[in-house]
Amino acid sequence: VSVTVTDMDWALFTPGYAMARRRPLIEDIPEAAQVLRDAEEIEDGPEDGTAGAELRKRLAGLTDPERQAMLLGLVRGEAAQVLAHGSTAEITPTRPFKELGFDSLTAMELRNRLSKATGLRLPATLVFDHPNPQRIAEHLRAGLAQDGQQGIADVLDIRRELTRIGEALNSVAPDARAREDIVDHLRDLITQLGTGTGAAEQDTTDLEAATDDEIFDFIDRDLGVS
Repeated sequence: VSVTVTDMDWALFTPGYAMARRRPLIEDIPEAAQVLRDAEEIEDGPEDGTAGAELRKRLAGLTDPERQAMLLGLVRGEAAQVLAHGSTAEITPTRPFKELGFDSLTAMELRNRLSKATGLRLPATLVFDHPNPQRIAEHLRAGLAQDGQQGIADVLDIRRELTRIGEALNSVAPDARAREDIVDHLRDLITQLGTGTGAAEQDTTDLEAATDDEIFDFIDRDLGVS
């Protein structure tokens, strides 16, 4: 048995050392215990709604495969920064982080960088649980969807569907009864959307009083169908 004296940077050493499992050896050391408590507060605390706002805005206008590709690029880029690589050439989507040379400290750094970039509350074991860039990108995409990104995507999908309906209506000449049925359905949908106050109620009132031709003109104008 030998005794060694060392000047430890507990804030740097503890998270990486304890990220895979509990480490009773250091939990009774006050400095290490404080670092572990702080880490738990970060993981259990609320997500940062302001962090990653620009990223979320960019993701909102993309399809699901495009979001995956963008997040994969983010993971590979941050991993390259952590490893001090000049490019992401070696950081291929399915190459394991362990094979790239990640250790507990660099894994923690990558997790922190991705948390900051996305605003998501990510676990300390992120790199262990999702051992390659593709897996982490999928995890981020799922987290952003639960954090409200899916709601944005749903709105965009609805708008695309309305545009498709507008194009379909523009390509046919329904008879009077069919036009009446279509207008009734559109008025019902518009009423559902106009349940708020102010301008929304005014728009709903105007459309309820509109003629069939005015409703179809609304479709052409507001959905961009000519």
